[in-house]
Amino acid sequence: MKTAFKEWAAVCRSLSRGAATVILRRGGISEKGGRFQPEFSEFFLFPTRFHQSPEDVAPSARPDLDAANAAAPPEGFLVLTSFARVAAILPVRDKPALARLRPFHPWSDAAALERLRREGPDPLFALAVRVFNLPAPVTLPMRPAYGGCKSWVTLEADVSISGAVPALGEPEFARLLARIREV
Repeated sequence: MKTAFKEWAAVCRSLSRGAATVILRRGGISEKGGRFQPEFSEFFLFPTRFHQSPEDVAPSARPDLDAANAAAPPEGFLVLTSFARVAAILPVRDKPALARLRPFHPWSDAAALERLRREGPDPLFALAVRVFNLPAPVTLPMRPAYGGCKSWVTLEADVSISGAVPALGEPEFARLLARIREV
């Protein structure tokens, strides 16, 4: 697989532990047309620290922020530890819908609400994902093409997902996905 999705390192860590099952995304400056498109159904989680701050992470996810910062790779490298499969793509258009998703993502309420309120008619997307952890971390050199405020990155080389194990078992993930679809 060569596709990667850039996300805060703390969010990647929460997802890889099974503590979160939803990624919220509005879009980045470098996205096509300035808006996010859920183009891929399977992708590596590409941890980034860009725009990540303690205030934007829910209190329950602060240990993930601390652990992600402590495990940061040396400058010029990135480390992949997990990949995600999209199980559902849900548009979020209002504050009550966002509030119902609170238990499923690691963002602070203020950060999630700020993303919802950003300008434009496009919705905030909630991607319900099942995450799989690689048997060993994969360290890759950072490339200039990976930079910028964009969601999707095509890695220079294929990375194997063989031997990956799910962060959550099938019954538990199915139960959470049913709850996410209900809200």
